[in-house]
Amino acid sequence: MELGIISFTARGTGLLHRLSGLLRGRADCVCRAPERFLTPEMEAEGISRTPEGGAASFAREMFAAGRPMLFVGAAGIAVRAIAPLVKDKLTDPAVLVMDEAGQFVIPILSGHVGGANELARLIAELCRAVPVITTATDVNRVFAVDVFAAKNGLMIADREAARHVAMDLLEGREVGFLNTCQVECGTTPPDGWTPEGCTARTCGRNIYIGVEKNPAVSGETLRLVPRAVVVGLGCRRGTPVQTLREQVRMALKRAGVMEQAVACVASIDLKREEKGILELARENDWEFITYSAEELMRVPGEFSESGFVRETVGVDCVCERAAVAASGDGRLILGKQAANGVTVALAVREVRLRAE
Repeated sequence: MELGIISFTARGTGLLHRLSGLLRGRADCVCRAPERFLTPEMEAEGISRTPEGGAASFAREMFAAGRPMLFVGAAGIAVRAIAPLVKDKLTDPAVLVMDEAGQFVIPILSGHVGGANELARLIAELCRAVPVITTATDVNRVFAVDVFAAKNGLMIADREAARHVAMDLLEGREVGFLNTCQVECGTTPPDGWTPEGCTARTCGRNIYIGVEKNPAVSGETLRLVPRAVVVGLGCRRGTPVQTLREQVRMALKRAGVMEQAVACVASIDLKREEKGILELARENDWEFITYSAEELMRVPGEFSESGFVRETVGVDCVCERAAVAASGDGRLILGKQAANGVTVALAVREVRLRAE
């Protein structure tokens, strides 16, 4: 974990120094303080002077890096510094404030998705301070769907549905919890686990976890999407990215899978430098994984066969075998689709969710 910390007074800088030591090994801290309060010991530990522009410049630096930040000082300083930068509760970094006496630590932005509440509890425990948590689900000890999603790397597909589900849970209305993934509590996989306030049957509002674009669920449904789908690709040399993009989208549509569920693209190592695939992976933030022909031939399962492909690259089917290999021997959900010199197959990884 990375954390930015800034102080403004001599006492606050002393607390910043103490915090950076307590967090060593738990967080990579970027610390800023007024130059007049820095000691040789602090500088030797990497604490540097406040940048030109003060708190506002510090906030811009942290937001640009997507790094959580802690202001040691008055809450008003933090609020004014971050005000022009705040955009979206699902993407803004965590922002916390701690008084210079070290009595209270307060998350003021991105308490759930950004992890500010959890970070506040950690800092409070280390400093023997009081974490001041104000989010309604925490105060009322209600299942927080956005925290669950963030901890498990699930994408929230509809923020309005998320808001409605949270209100139902806060007001005591039962919410359906419909999950296609394996859930584990601690070390024991439970049978049919559902969060507090939820039920395994369909309700007026539901939480659905899976990769399907249109799950067969009635009522308003909040979809939480795991990045669990692998795109296996084969193509002619020099195939433009536009063609690859179109064929992948068609395959996802045919399989009824959300684009946001894709984790990576996989192929044979002969395509390691294929410009179109590299560009496709880069523009979608997908990992690109390649395998040798020998590795692909060792992948267990029944796959489409092509004598021409075997003769050309040494393996009977690139896209299906690559998809299954990169899914950790997961399940093939769409067999080879061939068009315009491109072959596409889809596999899905097993997803195990943490319930705590």
